[in-house]
Amino acid sequence: MSVEDARLFVDIHKRLYANLEPSAIASINWKENLSAEERAKMVSMSSHLQKKIDAFLIDHGAKFAFVKLSSRSPKDAPRAQRFKEIYSELISKEDLSNENQVSVENAQITCLLKAASQSLRMKSADDVIDMCVRSEYVYEDLLLELALPDRFRENWVIRQFVDIDVDMEFRGFVHQKRLTALSQYNCLIFSQRLANNKDFYLQRITEFFEVKIKPKLETFFNDYIIDFAVCEAGTKIWVIEFNPFHTTTDSALFSWEHERDILEGSGADVVLRVVEKPKPGAKAMLPSGMRDLIKQCETDQQKLPQ
Repeated sequence: MSVEDARLFVDIHKRLYANLEPSAIASINWKENLSAEERAKMVSMSSHLQKKIDAFLIDHGAKFAFVKLSSRSPKDAPRAQRFKEIYSELISKEDLSNENQVSVENAQITCLLKAASQSLRMKSADDVIDMCVRSEYVYEDLLLELALPDRFRENWVIRQFVDIDVDMEFRGFVHQKRLTALSQYNCLIFSQRLANNKDFYLQRITEFFEVKIKPKLETFFNDYIIDFAVCEAGTKIWVIEFNPFHTTTDSALFSWEHERDILEGSGADVVLRVVEKPKPGAKAMLPSGMRDLIKQCETDQQKLPQ
């Protein structure tokens, strides 16, 4: 990505989406608000990126790609219609007729998280660019990069898309090079298999960290937060991303304010926390846009012929 490309993303986002709610961002079509020059630049960028995506999919025999910038992915980008379609399909497969309200909400939130993950499957450069234009993450990161244009080094990163079960993501805390704590990443959902097998996952992630990760970072970082994904019944573990060991990074099921001693390794063993049972009122903790989407899908379902 060039400095000019980055400035184009920043200019469009700032002009159309700055300080708007996700629902408003999703409703505004940025393609209808471009100058002729901006439109030509976007077409050229999309064509170049599409060739790279197509070549990657062919070379790797992959169905979908995961595309991000060097810094972060545009996973926060509101894409209401696509998200709604995926969520509706997922929730329709759940048999919730005999479940209590807490279990229903747990299933709804689980399907929301699955929809969010699946919406990141990419084949089209137009979809990638659309997400990046709408993404506040991308906007913030490019602003920081452009503050020092002489040192600008932002790239498109294309990887094979890996399906990750939403209950198999974990946030790890590393202090003084030691893994001190692990938390279920998606804290609003209860997973029976995770609750039943938490010791197994603790062992697998700890072994993976000690053998594969710690030696590689020995000379780089002392303190950091690392997110893991466990796949293929625990036989495959991926590192998703790194974040600063700082209160600005979400502490999942731990508390920076009250449990910093745990995160800094006050005990001898790695502490693992998972959600032990469905949370009453978990849906109320969702962003308003997500609650509205659930309600809208429920209304749409009621309108269908019985």
